[in-house]
Amino acid sequence: MCGAVRFHWHDIHDPSVRPLPQTAAGFESQYWGTHPILPVQVDGKAVLITWGNRQERRDLPATGWAQRESLMAGKWQRHRPVQVIIPVQQGYEQGVWFAIHHGIHGLMIGSGTAARVFMLTEAATPAYHTLTNHPRQPWLVDQQRIEPLPGSRSQMRLW
Repeated sequence: MCGAVRFHWHDIHDPSVRPLPQTAAGFESQYWGTHPILPVQVDGKAVLITWGNRQERRDLPATGWAQRESLMAGKWQRHRPVQVIIPVQQGYEQGVWFAIHHGIHGLMIGSGTAARVFMLTEAATPAYHTLTNHPRQPWLVDQQRIEPLPGSRSQMRLW
């Protein structure tokens, strides 16, 4: 899957992004962190939305991800999801940071401060599975190949 992301944000003083660590590659948000958020394009405007549901809301699945196949099968319809693009530049899974060129497909449920965004995933390609040892990968926008960034565990042969 993709348990953490790095992204650029236009306002470094935005209170929503201030609790996140800032790296040379931008802000870093981790699903397991205390303040998981993702940038989302909504009506041509970039906004920050809470990433998934870590059991705060009983009316939503307790996860940060949604399978592309379950979306296509209509399993998310009762939540009236809106498909969105999550404009991030890097993703992380199992010790591997990788480049993301055009973002990740996602689902936004709700609006305003109650809105949540879930990353859409698909079955991992053999290359992604070898790289991360994970059976699912993010559904990337117009990107087929995923390569690790320098310093990733797999490149350092620490697997």
